[in-house]
Amino acid sequence: MRPYRRIIRSGCVAAVLCLPIALLLANTYQHERPGRRIYIGTAFENASPLEWSVDSTGRVDIALLYDHERYSVNRSNGHWLFQVQAPKGTRVELVLRNFDNYWNGRLAAAITDRSPACVSVDGKTWKTVGASRIDGNRLRISVDMPADSLYVSETQPYRISDLRALVEEIKSDPLVGITTIGHTVEGRPLEMIRVGRPTAPHRVFVRARAHGYEAGGNWVAQGLIRGLLSPAGRPMLDRYCLYILPMANKDAVARGRSRFNSRGIDLNRHWDSAADPLLAPENRAVEGWLDEASRRGFLPELAIDLHNDAEGHLHLSPPGSHRGYLRDMHRLDSLLRRYTWYREGAIGGDESAGAPISSIADGLLHRYGISAAVLEFNWEWAAGLGRTPLGKDWEEFGAGLARVFDEYFKTGTSAGPATAAGRVDRGEDTLRLDSTLVGVSTVLTGLEVPWELAWGADNCIWFTEQTGRITRWDPVSGSRRQLLQLPDLYRKRLGLLSMASDMPRRPWVFVNYLFLKPDSSVWAKVVRYTYENDSLMAPKILIQWPAHIGHNGSRIAIAPDGRLMIATGDITRDSAARDRRTPNGKILRLNMDGSIPADNPYPGSPVWASGFRVPQGLVYSPAGRLYSAEHGDATDDEVNLIRKGGDYGWPVVTGYCDQPGEKKWCRLSPIVEPLRAWTPTIAPAALACYSSGAIPEWKNALLLVTLKTQSLRVLQLDRAGTRITRERVYLEKRYGRLRALCVSPAGDVYIGTSNRDWNPPENFPVGGDDRIIRIRRIGRMTAGARAAVRGVVHAKTTPGAEGAILYTSYCSSCHKAEGQGLAGSFPPLAGNPFVAGDKRALVRILLKGLSGPVQVNGAGYDQAMPSFAFLKDRDLAALLTYIRWRFNKAGGVTEKEISKERKQ
Repeated sequence: MRPYRRIIRSGCVAAVLCLPIALLLANTYQHERPGRRIYIGTAFENASPLEWSVDSTGRVDIALLYDHERYSVNRSNGHWLFQVQAPKGTRVELVLRNFDNYWNGRLAAAITDRSPACVSVDGKTWKTVGASRIDGNRLRISVDMPADSLYVSETQPYRISDLRALVEEIKSDPLVGITTIGHTVEGRPLEMIRVGRPTAPHRVFVRARAHGYEAGGNWVAQGLIRGLLSPAGRPMLDRYCLYILPMANKDAVARGRSRFNSRGIDLNRHWDSAADPLLAPENRAVEGWLDEASRRGFLPELAIDLHNDAEGHLHLSPPGSHRGYLRDMHRLDSLLRRYTWYREGAIGGDESAGAPISSIADGLLHRYGISAAVLEFNWEWAAGLGRTPLGKDWEEFGAGLARVFDEYFKTGTSAGPATAAGRVDRGEDTLRLDSTLVGVSTVLTGLEVPWELAWGADNCIWFTEQTGRITRWDPVSGSRRQLLQLPDLYRKRLGLLSMASDMPRRPWVFVNYLFLKPDSSVWAKVVRYTYENDSLMAPKILIQWPAHIGHNGSRIAIAPDGRLMIATGDITRDSAARDRRTPNGKILRLNMDGSIPADNPYPGSPVWASGFRVPQGLVYSPAGRLYSAEHGDATDDEVNLIRKGGDYGWPVVTGYCDQPGEKKWCRLSPIVEPLRAWTPTIAPAALACYSSGAIPEWKNALLLVTLKTQSLRVLQLDRAGTRITRERVYLEKRYGRLRALCVSPAGDVYIGTSNRDWNPPENFPVGGDDRIIRIRRIGRMTAGARAAVRGVVHAKTTPGAEGAILYTSYCSSCHKAEGQGLAGSFPPLAGNPFVAGDKRALVRILLKGLSGPVQVNGAGYDQAMPSFAFLKDRDLAALLTYIRWRFNKAGGVTEKEISKERKQ
């Protein structure tokens, strides 16, 4: 028993010795250490990753975590956003560190002696509080807790949720379009927001938030968008269209990081060549969008990248050969001072410095020909405000920026790549071809449907207008002289059409136009005029034939052997096209005096080739080959190589001999198939041959302008000129309907719009229509720019969009985008009993077509609608479902219902 007693006695002694320690600990926990009830929270959107601790005095030490750049020693910190949780009334002292950044290998700091902090109780209403920079490049912030929690940030944050709310706010506005152009490293979508009409005369591109911590750019972007959509801002959208990428570095915003993307790339650097799609998909998405804009002729003229650092300046690029760039940028600087609180000033742009291309502004200027700058906002202190800016201040700046852009375009720009001769012609658009920069400019406005453009022997452009005017215009001096006003023109939908000249061999001009016979029937004639004393006189009628208010064609070309070639339409009588007894739907060949050449394929007949529906293009190549372009019906617009005596199929064969019924005709009769056919249709108009070396990418190509797709198409020919090997599309829906076309000896291309005709496209005509547009070479592209040219980025089709796409392809050119139709010609679809009523009757109309006069809601219409039986049952069901629901909220149509009616 004694050993145990010894142990018990020893334990009692230990308990007695431990009692003061226990009492001390109890007293310590009873009186909490300073700061024990303080907690730093980061479990919310855009919060900074950090480490923190509370010392014995209650001071909170916060270590921010660095971003690191790939392939360099650069590191960055500058974003802090966290939540302090402590009892209301507590005074909390915060000390932030790890601001020793490196940039280009040099020590830098993300804070200065003026650095403030922003605080908010609810995360919505913010105010600034004082901060002080202390030894060790640290920042001390003291706050008295107004509630049990308080957000602390370097500036008022703008989060992904704020962007989502903005998108929801604006997406239904008809002036807004939102497109996903790509994704971030982590798969977040990058939205390009369009504000305004794509057809506006000018375009500006703005990017924000390339660095995650620079939230001010997002507030400016929001203010800019809201400013443009306000009643005061909407009129500005008649002058320019805004394209804005509001959050370029979404991953950094989501993760609360500073400068680099998730793979260590600075999105404002390395713009001298194409972005790596794996390391910087954000930049590759922008490049893809710019490549597509260039291809379609919608390249912006001005670009601004929004940043906010510890200094606020407009950073300019070395201009290189872009003469006028610095002048434009200093004018932009002046406008910023006038209409916003910007005061800091423009810096950079020193041509002699020889600085390499690095920033996005450098890349946009030198690779794309866009006048661009980086606009920095000082997040610490705005000189124009005299204080630290908050979100409402940034938004106010954005609203003023809308006015800046309007004034910038109103007063004109002068920047652009220099030509070989040192002259500048930047134009409204810049097209980037394989190795050539091409400028697009409006050179003549205020016309009335120019149908024909012809380059004259006097180095002037001679053009016709549907009103009956023939005018000569000098593109160098700008002088214009009216040569003729037709006295007997009949204009209803059509009027004065095509024209060709035989000068300088003979002073003759040949004109095709409509007139009325004494019995009021519509006829067409070709008249030869003699050019003398700056006038067209001594008219001589060469040929005339029955015409119509539609389907007349026409084009005239002078053959190498001096014969007159005339393309005519079928005047809505299908059978006329293959009836050699009529001149309709043909290529006709005449002598200059109107007589019939002895070597025509059919003795005593002007017919050279037959089987055409509505030819609107006719041109000879330098090798003497004759090409035509014609409108199909619902399918198969065509470009053809014309042969003597050729039968081109209409109406029994459309396009290629590829349908069962067509194959039968092609076995019985030698039908000439087209070089190229388009379904959906594009409504081809004028043709020209491009043989100049000025734009080498287009040499030995047919140039074709279109009405429906509103585009310029370059159809590359093989060496023999008997096959089209490639097609490229430019200016799509930029200038509206394009009908007339000619090429100067210098290789400049001139195009005439057709927006004031009887069937104008959506959003046209605009101010200045109709117009003549000039396309000309303005320089060569650098090797870096050529490397940046990639394939077109195609947007994914969203589920349920098939019907809308089919409607745009086949129906909208007549019935219009909103289904409103065209008075007297095409009935509206909204409220139309044929559309909203019996589905079987509607299906039969689509399968069989419709002709003759119809009455819709008391109004008369008389324009034939073709059969759409060529569409598959699935496509017809999608199209009719879209039309019924979109315009009448009526029930859909199934494939089974289509199939059943097709069998009737």
